[in-house]
Amino acid sequence: MIKGMLLSRRYYTEYGKKIFDTRFKSLMDRVAVGLVGPGSECLGFDDEYSRDHDWGPGFCLWLTSDDFQQYGEAFQDCYDSLSKRFNGFGPRMVSIGEAGRQGPMMITDFYMRYTGLTTPPRTLEQWDIPSQKMVLCTNGEVFSDPLGVFSKWRNTLLQFYPENLRLKKIADRCMHAGQAGQYNWQRGILRQDPFLITTAKINFCTEIIKLIFLLNKRYAPYYKWLLKGVRQLPVLGRELTPSIEKLLMENEVSTHQDIITHICKKTIETMQDQGITDTGQLFLIDHVPSILGRITDSDYRKTLWGGK
Repeated sequence: MIKGMLLSRRYYTEYGKKIFDTRFKSLMDRVAVGLVGPGSECLGFDDEYSRDHDWGPGFCLWLTSDDFQQYGEAFQDCYDSLSKRFNGFGPRMVSIGEAGRQGPMMITDFYMRYTGLTTPPRTLEQWDIPSQKMVLCTNGEVFSDPLGVFSKWRNTLLQFYPENLRLKKIADRCMHAGQAGQYNWQRGILRQDPFLITTAKINFCTEIIKLIFLLNKRYAPYYKWLLKGVRQLPVLGRELTPSIEKLLMENEVSTHQDIITHICKKTIETMQDQGITDTGQLFLIDHVPSILGRITDSDYRKTLWGGK
């Protein structure tokens, strides 16, 4: 089964490239081309079930603001004139609200759409963008970028969050995972509350997966792809995914405590190995002060936990 990213690359290199190079000639030396943004194919997660909507031949063309203002309409006309079918696939079934994923666009508009910024982030405040938005700027492939403007911004984001912000986010995940899996889940058992038990278990797994992404310095995707994505990560991902799946699927509540304890123990050991915490407690929340204490920006640290 052909993957959407390979189909997109072939659609451009074997078909679209010649047409754009012929019509726009030297202008293409200033245009980046690829497929980045929303869609399972940009993550490499697309399968036979992905083809019913927003999947098929297509690619993005990223232009500078000046070039887009002058040539954007002509680029759009050219893109719209391309065959909607290629190698037996297509046309794309575009969902409501999902138009504009492919075709020509301004570089600044693309990044503004997901980061809210007109330039690459510089301050911690600017960097504090939800990971699922960051994924949409850093996934997929850039097939060509002779000018390098699009890739320069992309490469800045690929460096991952600044360490002080990563530590804050790790502390947040520890707080929420501990609260859900090591505290509220037990309260649900004691109270025989099936809603609390189920919700706490799911929240615990969600927070642990996001924590594992942070420990790998990788942006966590939309929740739909969290489990599939974490399975591929070298730090704890491959190791703990079977335990996470067992916790989610296993109906025998008597085994859940051991699974939660195992997941927390391995996570804490990894944080200790990375020098993120030196606390020996098994309760994830107990590690939060130790993690926050490693933030080196004193002004930023003062905004957290009263600066203590």
